[in-house]
Amino acid sequence: LDDRTDTAFRVIADHLRMATFAIVDGARPGNKKRDAVLRSVIRRAVRYGYLCFDRREPFLFSLVPTLVEQMGAAFPELRERGAVAADVLRAE
Repeated sequence: LDDRTDTAFRVIADHLRMATFAIVDGARPGNKKRDAVLRSVIRRAVRYGYLCFDRREPFLFSLVPTLVEQMGAAFPELRERGAVAADVLRAE
């Protein structure tokens, strides 16, 4: 992988984790304070997908099941509310 692609994968993975955990903990994308931070994190991940991988349709939500599979044993709340997080990410 070249540096740009490697960076894009890392940004998307890190931002997906942060956003999913925040949503599972009750945060929602919005215009004020932590909600605005969550929105900007989601949008940055989507922007990397758009610019580096030519993803024109929503895609971040489709990665949530993989995150749940990988981290669900250590964080059962992901298994319980992962579908909600995917819905919020898709809507955003």
